[in-house]
Amino acid sequence: MKKSLLIFLSTFAVVAAFAQNRTVLIEEFTNASCPPCAAFNPGFHAAIDKNADKVVTLKYQVNYPGFDPMNQHNPSEPAARNTYYGVTGVPTPVFDGVKKTQGQAVAQTTYDAAYEKKSPYSLTVSHAFNAAFDSIAITVKVTNTSGADITEANQKLQVVITEETIAFPKAPGTNGEKVFYTVARKMLPNNNGTIFPSELKIDETTTFTMNVPLPKYLYNLGEIGVVAFVQNNTTKLINQAGYSAPQPLMGNFVDLATANTTKASADICSIDVTPKMDVSNNTDLEITSLDAYYTLNGKKSAKLPWTGNLKKGETTTITFPTAQGNAGKSNVINCNIENINEGKVKDFAVINNTTSDLSIKILPAVPANTATKLVTDFENVTLRTVPTNAFVYTSDRDVASFTFVADKTAFNSTATQKCGGYGKSEKAFWFNYSGLTIKNEVANLTFFKLNFKDSKNTNLKFDYSYAQKIASNTDKFEVLASTDCGVTFKTLFSKAGAALNTAAPHAIALPKDTEWKTEEVSMGELDGAAEVVMMFKATSGTAGSILFLDNVSIDAKISAVKENILENATMEVNPNPAADYTYINMDLNEDMNASVKIFDITGKQVATLANNQAFSAGNYQLRWDIDAVAQGVYIVKVETAKGQLTKRLAIMK
Repeated sequence: MKKSLLIFLSTFAVVAAFAQNRTVLIEEFTNASCPPCAAFNPGFHAAIDKNADKVVTLKYQVNYPGFDPMNQHNPSEPAARNTYYGVTGVPTPVFDGVKKTQGQAVAQTTYDAAYEKKSPYSLTVSHAFNAAFDSIAITVKVTNTSGADITEANQKLQVVITEETIAFPKAPGTNGEKVFYTVARKMLPNNNGTIFPSELKIDETTTFTMNVPLPKYLYNLGEIGVVAFVQNNTTKLINQAGYSAPQPLMGNFVDLATANTTKASADICSIDVTPKMDVSNNTDLEITSLDAYYTLNGKKSAKLPWTGNLKKGETTTITFPTAQGNAGKSNVINCNIENINEGKVKDFAVINNTTSDLSIKILPAVPANTATKLVTDFENVTLRTVPTNAFVYTSDRDVASFTFVADKTAFNSTATQKCGGYGKSEKAFWFNYSGLTIKNEVANLTFFKLNFKDSKNTNLKFDYSYAQKIASNTDKFEVLASTDCGVTFKTLFSKAGAALNTAAPHAIALPKDTEWKTEEVSMGELDGAAEVVMMFKATSGTAGSILFLDNVSIDAKISAVKENILENATMEVNPNPAADYTYINMDLNEDMNASVKIFDITGKQVATLANNQAFSAGNYQLRWDIDAVAQGVYIVKVETAKGQLTKRLAIMK
């Protein structure tokens, strides 16, 4: 018994002496449209960087919860690995084949514990391009360094072509992430891997070689790397991993970068679109020619040849002929370049040869039968979209993830509080300032044109709820109107910071029934306009919260007001419209006591020019100096015991 124990201890000592420290393989399941991934990854990457000499990383871009172009290139292999580990949500980190919590994945103790485990193998991996740079030769060597023969069944060698860094000019998904690291692009020969020998003698090396074509969808040849690892398919534990870093590119290569500089017309009703892009040369080789194209709503244009002398560090602008978009739709446009120097050179980073998409929204013509009224409580609008008679316009990036119709499930599927106005309905429109992380970023809910040609005393009414997250927050909310298709706008309503609050500052949450406010805004100055564009505008401040908008209605509220119902008297208001002052001219045919008062469109009294004053028969002129009141429509009333006179007054400042 003692002899057996001594033999065991002697063997263990030899194994311990020769075994390798494990290079820890960290796999992550993630997605470009996953908000929790965007929140988790910065801290995760910082922890990885701190342990860069101990780990190899591999990122699988899966197909949920939203759009991810890297997944669309090769959806099956990430899905197979997702199933292999039983992953049910993203982000999910996996250390050497064992799933970890997000907290564990950023803790140094997790890295130390994984690295301290010995591996029975050493593993090296290398790769090299062929002369045409369209395939790579990969060599993986695995050596038994345990100090004893190894017998282990059901092991696989997994080899994965990766891109070390993929940097998009614009976030490709909806979570705001632009840069992605060590992305798994192709597993070789597939996700099933290659059978690994079940027996490996002491100090024996087994070598694997592969010569494989590079996928056409790769973004940047200069970022191509290879990850290799040995995994037990029964236990899923990884015994060793290695990485071959991107190789310097030698040869006739260039790197041109493009930027979409197309601008939407100030007239958001114009169907004319003039595509434009900047092309920059990032390498030493001079560029003398290329072909430029644009794609508008999926249709590629004819090529536009460019010739010149574009040196390193220089940028040229290419402007295409004006094209026509589709009214009433979002028109997606991007630009790209091909055939550089007549095809004699290769651009190794094709990711920036095509610009990011730009969405240009064009309002449709106002239908002849368009009513003055606009009424929406958002209840019939599909969740996470906008009303069919509206667009969301943005300042400099896609904020569709932050401006949409929502219900309580956007917060918590089990919440009991309703999302709509005063807790009376399920849905509301969200302006999620907390997602508009760029200060002064703008998102506008813009409705299709309305016809006010025959309306009088038009009035806007809406409910909203907003509470600052912190007292220093400066989020801003405005209601604007335009009669020239967005070239100019008139501000009808504007509040920011604390003035916007309908409740005391608190953490972001569904609004309570008591945390709503109703606003009424006069739009009488727009009476008679045949085409009116209404815009609800959110401008991000700091530490943003959420504004909930509901029950938007536009109507000619007091168009039925009767004028001049007092017999034996008349009244005129002049000037009307007025800016600084106006005169109320009364012609009385008999003696009477009269009050002369001014009301806004909601019925609130704003001025008194006479209060039950005695007037003899005759003509009178009362001056009203307009200073403290806002522009809009007001009602001038002469009130007597025998009746009243009423006139509308438009104030325009």
